[in-house]
Amino acid sequence: RLGCVEMTRSAPWSTQLCVVKHAPRGRLHRRITGTLARDKRSQQSAQREREPWLLASNLPEERWSAAQVVAIYKRRMQIEEGFRDLK
Repeated sequence: RLGCVEMTRSAPWSTQLCVVKHAPRGRLHRRITGTLARDKRSQQSAQREREPWLLASNLPEERWSAAQVVAIYKRRMQIEEGFRDLK
């Protein structure tokens, strides 16, 4: 956790920031031939997944741990992607 920060200058509001770096899962995008995919899209996706998450939350720090906040965001992303896929 990075703690409590002020988000804007014009209308300040405080929020909790949390940085999360996930461990690599060892997943590799392979072609049918078994070689690694080296196309631009594959490289960009791999780079994006290595980036840490910066999460902003207004949940009280005393009650919600960083791991719980990450779990909530993961679930929310799954729901939003499900709705996107249904469109």
